[in-house]
Amino acid sequence: MFWKKKKNQDIDLTELTPKAGDTRKFLAGEAVFFSPKPLPSAKIAKETVVTSPEILTINDTYMDIGQRCQGKAGQVQLGNSTIGFGAVVMLLLVIMFGFRDASIHGSIGASFRVAINELAEPLAFVFILLIGIFWHVVISSSLDFARQRPIRLNRERREICYYSDKEKKPIIAPWEEVVCWVATNRDTTGNSMVTHFTFGLAIPTPDGKDYWILSRPIATVTDGQRMWETMRMYMDEPPARRPTPSPFEKEDRALFDKNRREMREKFKKGPKRWLTLNSEAPWVSYASMFFYYTYHILSGWKLPYLVSEWTDSLAKVELPQEVADWSTPIPESEWAKPSEELLKQRAAIEKHYEAGGGIMDYRQTEGEKTQ
Repeated sequence: MFWKKKKNQDIDLTELTPKAGDTRKFLAGEAVFFSPKPLPSAKIAKETVVTSPEILTINDTYMDIGQRCQGKAGQVQLGNSTIGFGAVVMLLLVIMFGFRDASIHGSIGASFRVAINELAEPLAFVFILLIGIFWHVVISSSLDFARQRPIRLNRERREICYYSDKEKKPIIAPWEEVVCWVATNRDTTGNSMVTHFTFGLAIPTPDGKDYWILSRPIATVTDGQRMWETMRMYMDEPPARRPTPSPFEKEDRALFDKNRREMREKFKKGPKRWLTLNSEAPWVSYASMFFYYTYHILSGWKLPYLVSEWTDSLAKVELPQEVADWSTPIPESEWAKPSEELLKQRAAIEKHYEAGGGIMDYRQTEGEKTQ
């Protein structure tokens, strides 16, 4: 799933609501906050336009943030090829023992039957079990993808909407009350320290007493800032600075045919080597081409892309009528406006950035000014 949803976590938001620019330590690390009262996470040039793969839909009224069907074909390829390679190894072992013990059992045929009974049948049970587990994971993750609910931001109303699986109803909250942060978590493997990063979003519940916590792992703090600026710039910047969806190439059988056709053309043009191995550019050598075709045959050829097509075609969760009504355009005279407090804080942090400061030291600098 794109978002992991929970009501409780290490960062306590109910006892002391953070401010944008705060840095807060917790048990396993620390977090820097970009909101409430959403502020830019860094100095951003006026000509910069954020490009994001998380944008599913964007127009003048609303933007949906969620997950595209990417990586499903690779998931199936990896699992199938691993199982296929194991099956080939098992077959080679049966053949090897069959020929080796032919003199013991009187004939090659008898030797093969013994090898199958003693080796192949027990291993076949293990393989069937692994295949069942693997396809259970594939199908379950595909169904989870179909059930995912995107986050919808309404620019005109300056509100954010998330649909709760548990309550079966949408949660709509003011944009300026949403809490966003990037957390750094440090764990130990016994021999070394490992750092993980998490992007977090907290949407106030209707009663205002709690939050729905949405989080997802990210590779770097920069990824978290990009995700945040995708939402903030859509909501708070002029239309000319609206974020755009990243180019998206659908994972289907047509893509597989296109990539294979391009690879074969490059291989024909050469130059070609014999033993160079390059998984990124298999056309550079005969050895790489051999392993390319072996890998795809073991992984099911076009089957992974067929699974990706099926996943993408699954019926998505329908919008409740309440969200559909909320998403319709309203007269410009009724558009919500940024609060005076937000405009004041934004002017202050932009001045802070111009002076060479960063989000991590913003509150410290503000504190020094008030002393």
